[in-house]
Amino acid sequence: MSLTRNVGILMAGLMLLAACGGDSAQSNSDSPEKQIAAMGKRVYNQQCITCHQSDGKGVPNVYPTLHGTEWVVGDKGRLVRLLLDGMKGPITVKGNDYNAVMTAHGPVLNDKQIAAVLTYVRKNFGNNASKVTTDEVTAVRMADEHDGAWQASELRSATGIPTPE
Repeated sequence: MSLTRNVGILMAGLMLLAACGGDSAQSNSDSPEKQIAAMGKRVYNQQCITCHQSDGKGVPNVYPTLHGTEWVVGDKGRLVRLLLDGMKGPITVKGNDYNAVMTAHGPVLNDKQIAAVLTYVRKNFGNNASKVTTDEVTAVRMADEHDGAWQASELRSATGIPTPE
């Protein structure tokens, strides 16, 4: 085959691939809010869905619901700490007792991903709470001196977003 023909085939293939990449091309034109929502859903589906399920209702007697619980729609700083460091031990959510481990996601997710997934959870599953920003996650991460997974009892008092000095 001639070089011209090979280049022509390569170019045709690249154009075909570019035409098939609808999601990535469209996501660049979406608003920042839509991009964050899409990232939050993607992170939820990769990291959270196994325990909290696609509908956010959790697994009865094993993993708690994300619907309307103070842990989700309440203090953002507490929720960020929960996701960064994880939780172990007993917890009561909407009158139901649980005693499972929630994995720490701080080591595997960056601050933008954490903000996106927490915003996704706070805006879905019947919730309508304010968004979590990347700056808020960064502030909590930088100030967090807690070692290991939280107990629900100690996390209840770890609230607020730290402010830089």
